[in-house]
Amino acid sequence: MAGSGITFSGLGSGIDTASLIERLVQLEGLRKGQLQTKKTTAQSKSSAISTFEAIVKALKTKTAALTKTGDFLKLQGTPSREGVVSFSVSSNAVQGTHTIEVQQLAAYDRWAFDGVADPEAQLSGGQVSFSVGGTNYAVDVDSGTSSLNEIASAINEDAGEHVSASVVNVGTTASPSYKLVLASKVSGEAGRVTGLSSSVTGLSIDGTAAAPGSTTLASANNLTVGANAKALVDGLLVERDTNEFAGVLAGVTFTAQSTSIGAPVDISIEPDKTAIKTALKEFVEAYNEVVTYANKQSKYTEDKGAGGPLFGDSALSIVRTRIRDALFNVDIGTVQADTEGYSTLGLVGLDVGKDGTITINDSKLDEKITQNVGALADLFTDDDGAGTGDTGLAAKLEQAIDDLLDRGVGPNGEALKSLFGAKTESLQKTITELDRRIADEEFRLEKYEETLRARFTNLETLLAKLNSQGSALSALYS
Repeated sequence: MAGSGITFSGLGSGIDTASLIERLVQLEGLRKGQLQTKKTTAQSKSSAISTFEAIVKALKTKTAALTKTGDFLKLQGTPSREGVVSFSVSSNAVQGTHTIEVQQLAAYDRWAFDGVADPEAQLSGGQVSFSVGGTNYAVDVDSGTSSLNEIASAINEDAGEHVSASVVNVGTTASPSYKLVLASKVSGEAGRVTGLSSSVTGLSIDGTAAAPGSTTLASANNLTVGANAKALVDGLLVERDTNEFAGVLAGVTFTAQSTSIGAPVDISIEPDKTAIKTALKEFVEAYNEVVTYANKQSKYTEDKGAGGPLFGDSALSIVRTRIRDALFNVDIGTVQADTEGYSTLGLVGLDVGKDGTITINDSKLDEKITQNVGALADLFTDDDGAGTGDTGLAAKLEQAIDDLLDRGVGPNGEALKSLFGAKTESLQKTITELDRRIADEEFRLEKYEETLRARFTNLETLLAKLNSQGSALSALYS
């Protein structure tokens, strides 16, 4: 702390008054140091509470993924061979086996006009007309912009939503033959191009010069015919405009990749053991992180002292008790009525240790998934929502965590503080109050230092005068 004014330390007394003042101010400032220590402690607790809350929220996220049967029972489709169909399976699928025979792949309608030697040569003005996808198009061609490339651009500009026009050289470099190709962007029969005609002289679609308004397309110019994809699904013929078949099998969408006439593919819809185990492992890891953090904070040793800033804080015991009860406080009647071994976590391979963390017995869990994956899902899930009497452990745990994170509103409509919210608010108020008291102490110490400097300066001045007078008297009587 810096005082005001000029001082001359020890001029009259020979005492190092500057050091003395500094020491006195330090002693007087012990209370400020105590306040700063309390603030640091409160800040550490606040940070630890925030960390703890984040870990609990992470557990809720992993728990929520297990609360609904559709999310828990992740299914997969296994084909008898690859390369015929690819597919995705949703939670709405039904376990079972299906037979798929792809008879025909979907195709896009594609047409070609007769070739010309120069794609930049100007043809006559006119019109190119056609229909596709229920929309009629009549693309006007001006005589000044009637080259094959310009016509393709005009078609793309007017009808680009449904077709794509391009110019392709089907000849050689020495003897080129540029053809205008018109391809539908809509696969299947619904995307067929119909009524194609050209009144542009030199743009022939039947091998002869087109007469205005009279030319019809010869079948030989239809490069590929727009066709639907066809498949026999469990013996029933199904058609789609594209190679994707949705809505045929509940919860299953498959895409035809190649034909398999006479050689159907069998698809087995079954639980995805890997996905189920992964979800359970992620849940266990999140649960163990909460327990481990609380255990570490609560630990005390003689050499290191408290394990963390939250040592002795009630939030640790409250959280541990709530999440433990949700998972392990199972109705005894439910356990007694369980004949298959799916009523507790321990029975399905999730064992709790002495420290409260859970370990997974892989072989037992695999066995339970194989034997009755539905019963395993019932242990965790609750499809009817809270308060319906369902005993899904994940659903109960999610509700317990919700109560810790959000207590809702009171009778007057005011938001009630959650466990973490109340702790954080209380600590923040403490920090704010300590900041105010520290500022008051700094102001008081500054004034105290100024007072000491003034007093010692006066003392030094007085002693200097006395010394001067003594020296004069000594000289007078010497």
